[in-house]
Amino acid sequence: MSIKFRIFGYIKLKMMNKFRQTGASEFVALHILDDSMNTSQMSENEYTNNRVESVIGILQSLTHKGDCVDGETMQYILESVGMDDQMLRQLIMSNPQSDTIDLLQEKMELDNELIRSYE
Repeated sequence: MSIKFRIFGYIKLKMMNKFRQTGASEFVALHILDDSMNTSQMSENEYTNNRVESVIGILQSLTHKGDCVDGETMQYILESVGMDDQMLRQLIMSNPQSDTIDLLQEKMELDNELIRSYE
């Protein structure tokens, strides 16, 4: 199954559940991912950039009526396409070391609290 259809299926399900009465968001998703667009004149890079912009448009359209792409949803998307480890590495490497240390310390404190709650 292609990445497009995995993302599309999940997003379509969220949109259908949220906007079942109007169907407006489903139309937006179907329009954005329409494969009939003229790609014969595009380079591979242009095509990829257009598809990325289409996915971003879908994600942004989910916030239009109060639904949103929260952290858990984005994590699910990244896991579904096998990019969660790569994204973690990129974020750690591109952020200041102090931010990474702060987050690691917070994680360790939360884990310790969880362990203490079982004692």
